Amino acid sequence: MASDVNNALRDSLGVSHIMDIWGQQCIGDVWGSSSSNIFATTVQDLILYYNGEKWSTINTGTEKEIMRIWGSSTYDIFAVGEDGIILHLEAN
Repeated sequence: MASDVNNALRDSLGVSHIMDIWGQQCIGDVWGSSSSNIFATTVQDLILYYNGEKWSTINTGTEKEIMRIWGSSTYDIFAVGEDGIILHLEAN
């Protein structure tokens, strides 16, 4: 599953597509449950979300750098970052 998600980021809607949208935004980590449910951290305080058609941002409500992201299911995602911050996202 993880390789499928990573491949989704490398295809025609992949990393180059993210760079077109977000400019010089550096991607820190990527996790997804499918090619239409992908989350990516940035070296800033945003999380990017791909729904299979387009990328959008998730405001984390913090100014801390978000470094890693992982989920236990499609709707249960955790992100960790600077100074030990832990975020729990409940995707819809």
